[in-house]
Amino acid sequence: MLMPGPHYLHGIVEISLTSGVVSMAKTRNKITIAVLSYHFSLHPRAQRIASYLSKKGFSVYAWESKRSRKRNSLISRVVYGALAYLFTMIDTLRVKADILWIENVPDIVYVPLALFRKEKFILSRRSPWAHELVAEFPFLKKLYILISSIERFLISRSCIVAVVSTPMLHEYDYNKFNKEVIVIPNYPEKTFKCSHDRKLRDELSISNSTKVFLYLGKLSFVEGVDLLVKTAIALKDTNAELWIVGDGPASRLVSEIARKYDHVRWFGWIDRSEVPRFISSADYGLVPRKKRPASIFYNHEGVMKISEYLRCGLPVIASGVAPSPYYLSVSDTEFPLIVRKVALGEVTVPKPIPLPSWEETSEPLIAKTITKCLAKTKTKSN
Repeated sequence: MLMPGPHYLHGIVEISLTSGVVSMAKTRNKITIAVLSYHFSLHPRAQRIASYLSKKGFSVYAWESKRSRKRNSLISRVVYGALAYLFTMIDTLRVKADILWIENVPDIVYVPLALFRKEKFILSRRSPWAHELVAEFPFLKKLYILISSIERFLISRSCIVAVVSTPMLHEYDYNKFNKEVIVIPNYPEKTFKCSHDRKLRDELSISNSTKVFLYLGKLSFVEGVDLLVKTAIALKDTNAELWIVGDGPASRLVSEIARKYDHVRWFGWIDRSEVPRFISSADYGLVPRKKRPASIFYNHEGVMKISEYLRCGLPVIASGVAPSPYYLSVSDTEFPLIVRKVALGEVTVPKPIPLPSWEETSEPLIAKTITKCLAKTKTKSN
């Protein structure tokens, strides 16, 4: 997998990533494909796509924005974010390739590509950006129609649309755009394996009778940190522990509950290679998302923590996502109580259905998408 850095060599194919603009000179006798993600170095999915395409013999270039959006206050975040988007939109026009693979969020920065590179790009929709933006910044609700129109515009100008989950097939009526849509799930790679040796429990002196509930991921209110707090309270006076692995804007709240309750452990950010070790030592995986208008678009295909839990055979309790036979789906208001009942043995979580790997399912679909887009662009040029 690609890792953050200024320059990469992967086999015989050069992969270059800079903060912003990449030199896009076409390699002789090779088709060039640019994989664009606003924060490429932080997005495993974009990295995996670029890595796979390079293995297939394409000349692959990775691109991300050089515009940081880290600011303290909400106002400065919004203002500086808007300026960062504007300059990044200009940066995208300097990307040259035969095909552009765009990881969609935030859609607005790719509008210039839609204007000037019609049907030269694949729009990979890994989340419903308009819905999520309004959820994070409610004061933008009145702008939803404008924001969603940007999404529709990119769809209309794209070669093919790739989505991360089956529910996202129904986000828009793609027949109106006369666009083919391909689902490319976000399943873990074959190398993502759990040993189930539970050595971590031994290191922490946790008995096998103690039920461990594990949360992996970003610590934010969108991801349900407030539900984790309620879950910690609900697990008091039970033979259970709540493990929280991750970091983010709501980390201070998590730090407080970890100090307050002996049955809560916060491990902070860990290297991805350590994730299977934590999953192996847990009894249940938690996905405590709050219900939102976009909740229906998220399931085991697109939410990485769910697919990683399932890949390792860990039963999953989830809220705020689409119903699925792969996990126990409950309402966000019931989530803490259901976790408590599971800890007390009053509710049974179904055994997970094994998931296929990224290599088995997603890579052939990536190849199919590229082949179809190349055929379309070739037809247009003839």
